[in-house]
Amino acid sequence: GIPRPTVLITEWGWEYNNIPALDQALNDISWAANLYAHFPQVKGAAIWNLGTGCCFGDVSEEVADLIDPLRRFNLTTSFAIRALPDQEPADPRLYQ
Repeated sequence: GIPRPTVLITEWGWEYNNIPALDQALNDISWAANLYAHFPQVKGAAIWNLGTGCCFGDVSEEVADLIDPLRRFNLTTSFAIRALPDQEPADPRLYQ
């Protein structure tokens, strides 16, 4: 009888020192969002990077370049929430 836990994915991303070009990055994010839409307990995923330094290249700047396009993506894109066979269907109006 324990309810489903809330899941926050806090370390989502690509290589530790490189991310793909903007179009591919948004495609990857869209793929992950579509996958997570199957699970209403997943409340979000955060892009994460290791920061600056000798081993990380320009990854911080590359991730920073995603902020505005990702904001626009989030404001204009939605995914239907689908339940898997062993889950009760979720009401999509709860997750707008």
